[in-house]
Amino acid sequence: MRSEWWEGFKTRNNLAYRKVNASSLKPLEREAELVRDYPDELMPLLDIYPSSTIYNFDETRFDWDVCSKHTYDFKGAQRVVGIQSAKAKHSITVMLLIRADGKKFPALLIFQEKTGKIPFRVYEHLTIPNNIVVKANRTGYITDDMISDYLRTVLTKERQLIIMDQATSHKTDRIVQALSDLQAQSIIIPGGCTKHVQPLDAIVIANFKRKATQFRVDTNPSKLKEDHKEAETSRLLIDSKW
Repeated sequence: MRSEWWEGFKTRNNLAYRKVNASSLKPLEREAELVRDYPDELMPLLDIYPSSTIYNFDETRFDWDVCSKHTYDFKGAQRVVGIQSAKAKHSITVMLLIRADGKKFPALLIFQEKTGKIPFRVYEHLTIPNNIVVKANRTGYITDDMISDYLRTVLTKERQLIIMDQATSHKTDRIVQALSDLQAQSIIIPGGCTKHVQPLDAIVIANFKRKATQFRVDTNPSKLKEDHKEAETSRLLIDSKW
């Protein structure tokens, strides 16, 4: 019966027993291979560019609604459920830029706003420090024009190396043109490898998010004016942790 089912399945799906002439590595094996090969491409460039001309940028996203890891429930309950909104009311994206000699550049903070702009009544109450650039759009996600404008603002025109991951917004014509205008050579970190070899992703962002999240939990937004408490608290957490 089992053999008859298998034969019927092969016939229905036009399958045949074939000789393997190509192979596909398991994801973890492929990832390990890319991590091994990446330094061979990067190391020669590190010998050419001084540390003061080597940059790495990356983005991370925060949802404003934070579901606490603890809540009240009946003693002895086997299952403790945390209730969270299906969709965060507000989100922000933070883009960070660092240089190999240790210099940090202003964090680009992107708010999610229904109109695509921060309301004037909110903006007028914001105290924006020198280490933050504030933008907004309808999604709260970064776009290639934001990245391009930011890089053109903070970087000078000199021979420099930009290390970045394979995010779609990093590979558009606008970004390619901006890097060309800035006389910058880019090197793309292989997909799936950023957690291992990208400085910001492997070291900075995880620690940054942990501290910023704790700050957000410890800070009481109700002490701020209702109209701008979210924007101001977001500004505070980025400022204090970056």
